[in-house]
Amino acid sequence: MTLNTVTLSTQRLTLKPFTANDADETYNCITPTLTRYMAWDPQPRHEFDQTWSNWLKNFALGTEIIFVIKETSSQVFIGLVGEMDPEI
Repeated sequence: MTLNTVTLSTQRLTLKPFTANDADETYNCITPTLTRYMAWDPQPRHEFDQTWSNWLKNFALGTEIIFVIKETSSQVFIGLVGEMDPEI
């Protein structure tokens, strides 16, 4: 078993590895309201596409781990969690 195949589920939440299929839902949640608490501003879509593409490459190399968090019952996107390069 490798991390890119692991899915963790509880009654309330499901964590699964980020894939290209998650990009649209993730991008739609990256708003100024969210990023005001982060070290970066929302990216234009073309830049975000490069970002998530790099996540997948780094995940394959074992240098980053990004999981999508969804509500188990509805599959509503909640956010991301992972181990990656620090923002600051």
